[in-house]
Amino acid sequence: MTADFSGYILPRGRTLAVVDNLIYDELGKEALEKLNSKFKGTQLAYSPNEMPQEGQPLRFSNIRSLFLEQAVGELTNNKITLLSPEQILANWNNIPERDETYADSSLAIYPNEGPNETHRKRALGIINISNPAAPIIVSGLTIAIADNEDVFTLEPTNHTAYKEAPWLEKTQMITYNPKTGEIEPSEDGIMVQVPNDQSGLRRLFRVRDGLDARYVRLLNADEDGRVQVIQDPKDHQKNLELILKREASEMQARLMGALEYLKTGSIPNK
Repeated sequence: MTADFSGYILPRGRTLAVVDNLIYDELGKEALEKLNSKFKGTQLAYSPNEMPQEGQPLRFSNIRSLFLEQAVGELTNNKITLLSPEQILANWNNIPERDETYADSSLAIYPNEGPNETHRKRALGIINISNPAAPIIVSGLTIAIADNEDVFTLEPTNHTAYKEAPWLEKTQMITYNPKTGEIEPSEDGIMVQVPNDQSGLRRLFRVRDGLDARYVRLLNADEDGRVQVIQDPKDHQKNLELILKREASEMQARLMGALEYLKTGSIPNK
């Protein structure tokens, strides 16, 4: 029986942050179990050496982060998702382990044919675009087992979305404009690296000093990789209020117990 995670709050969210690593706790365990069951016997399943310890972040981020996002979404009613590029920039100073890690965000599709062309055509088919005129970011995809070299194919979910990303047309400094909700060029921003030939389908992920949308190896991963997510602020606030009310009630009960002990010298029954 699947546990109820409707009231789950990310660990850092319990102290008001909403951006966090997906960790190996009750939610992370269930999501990882879904991944390992689905992709058992393939390189997409976590090997024994890749498995995290209790309470530690899930590491070795790569294309399987898309599946983990889907699994977490199913468990939390899509209230916890991978950080979008916009959310990465908006929360740049609140990203845990930012200077020591990388984290996959979404997929970048470029106008020209190139690396990962089979996956590029598949993704374009899902969003019903044949000849993109500009780079496109696709989020909310997942992966399924397939009989090909990569052992997976891209699949849509109920929250698959895409948008043109003209800021991926060249390597440059970028920033997030909260007034428009868009990413824009800026001399005071952070660097985004893109392929000069604007080709193929590539991972878009956060690195230590910016964003990288050049990498073609969808299955490569190392221990510095993280699955970094954000919690719906409204859901976070509602759940946090419930936790604070519960903690206040428990504190009141402890206080009354202490007063009873001072008066009578005996510990009250629980």
